[in-house]
Amino acid sequence: MRIASLFSLLFLLLLACGPKLPPRYVLEKDFDLYKFRRYQQVLDVEIPIAGNDAVGYTATYVRGGKKIRVAPVFVTVYQKGAGLTESVRQSLRGMQGYTFEVAKEGGAYVYRMRGESGDSWLLWVSGRHVIKLGVPHGEKDVPGELLEPYLDRYPSDLDEQGKAEADSESAGPAATPSDSAPGESPAQP
Repeated sequence: MRIASLFSLLFLLLLACGPKLPPRYVLEKDFDLYKFRRYQQVLDVEIPIAGNDAVGYTATYVRGGKKIRVAPVFVTVYQKGAGLTESVRQSLRGMQGYTFEVAKEGGAYVYRMRGESGDSWLLWVSGRHVIKLGVPHGEKDVPGELLEPYLDRYPSDLDEQGKAEADSESAGPAATPSDSAPGESPAQP
């Protein structure tokens, strides 16, 4: 009995020492050539979901040299994770002016979005968080030195079809306006 208690305590300690979310949700540090330059909290999130309030947190990373490269990151934190992946997937698929595909990046499935204006993004859902990393203007891919740490901190819930893994917090059907609490007005798309 005493050994079982010791193993239980050890397991709890290891669990408590796992990766924790940053206090302001973005990683406020330098990554190789990309230097952290700016943090901002925003209430006007990019993917509003009816009945699921959210707050956004942004970070900007800059790489110097002959041409300055800027890599934006946006982490949206929703109140509820249930159904988040399907709600986000439906919203992204319906965006005008963007192509949408599921891709494997950094060993995880993510959404890749490319705009007619040349902008390019990687997005994924992790529990009740949506992470969006921008490709610096003039480059083809999100810098690996940013992608890897964000995937480590926010593991993707997506499977190869871009749907939530069955056992993930974000699994379930998409939110509908009827999912709003009584007296609460749904967020506008």
